[in-house]
Amino acid sequence: MRAILLVVVVAGCGGGGGGASDGGGDGDGDLADGAFDSAPKADAAPIPLSCGSATRVHMTSRVIEDIEVDASEAYWIESNRAGDVRVWRQKVPGGAPQEAVASTAIHEIALDPSYLYWTSDSAIHRWARDVAGDVVMWQSAPALRPVAPASDGSNLYFGAGSVFGFVPAGVAGPTAQTEVCHSALGPLGALQLEVTAATLVSGSSIVSTPLSARGAACASAPAGVLPDRLVLTSSDVLLSARAPSGQAGVYAVPRGGGSARPLYPTTSAAARALVRVGRSRIYWVQDGPTEQIMEGASDGNLSLRAVWTGTLPVTTLAAGVDVLYFSVYDAAGGTGILCRYVPQGSP
Repeated sequence: MRAILLVVVVAGCGGGGGGASDGGGDGDGDLADGAFDSAPKADAAPIPLSCGSATRVHMTSRVIEDIEVDASEAYWIESNRAGDVRVWRQKVPGGAPQEAVASTAIHEIALDPSYLYWTSDSAIHRWARDVAGDVVMWQSAPALRPVAPASDGSNLYFGAGSVFGFVPAGVAGPTAQTEVCHSALGPLGALQLEVTAATLVSGSSIVSTPLSARGAACASAPAGVLPDRLVLTSSDVLLSARAPSGQAGVYAVPRGGGSARPLYPTTSAAARALVRVGRSRIYWVQDGPTEQIMEGASDGNLSLRAVWTGTLPVTTLAAGVDVLYFSVYDAAGGTGILCRYVPQGSP
């Protein structure tokens, strides 16, 4: 699961505040021939933000569909949604983007200090960050798409159908998934790892398991909402979610079980892509007639505010080290924009 920088024709943003900081770029042609092109687009006037400041990291003529960031590099997926998919990387906080992986299907990516991992329609691949070449770590038969990959440095954890499990991070070739637990509550996704346990979304429930478990049913608790992505605190599981009544927002569910309580409710169509930056700052996308990236605190003790507002759809959010990365897409202009936003004050 980003700073902000906008450069195409976009509706004005609410509020005053900071502005977007832009880098230069040469114009490039269209992609009528279907060729992949990630050259910078021509600049336009910066878009005012409702608060804070932003930096444009990258522009491309593809949709940016997933972002992963650690202390040294940012990786992201660029797709033309027609079988031409690339993973690009860039040193943090800047530098020239470089292509890392090309394929016909890349759905999600994950990082650890040594490797980039990526999922295809029925396999998981590992790519060493300091050398070329990839290794297929897991292959399903029949085809079963792996979801929500996450590494603790020793193992790569992921969901496949109703099973949550792992393969060793350094495996030399395709190997069977070691089952940790299974859930019959719905599709697995939105995985969060801790030192000894994992928490996932399964359908409309939250499931949890110690990483040492093998083959048991995942402990489950109905979330009372329709969850999208989760963030863990010491006492709660936070969810960007929509309630059955239709009310979207960020909800908190006690980790020991119990009813979801609204932390930052909204009447917008959806709240999605929740991430945490730093100790307690949380961000999510609020859909509506205009797109907004909202900021709050994991304990609810921060006044809700929009750090970005515009008419371009936000395609994904990701948390870096005390920084927020996000991407937007201008379908009319065929332009994907990768952005980096630095929170005001201590996150």
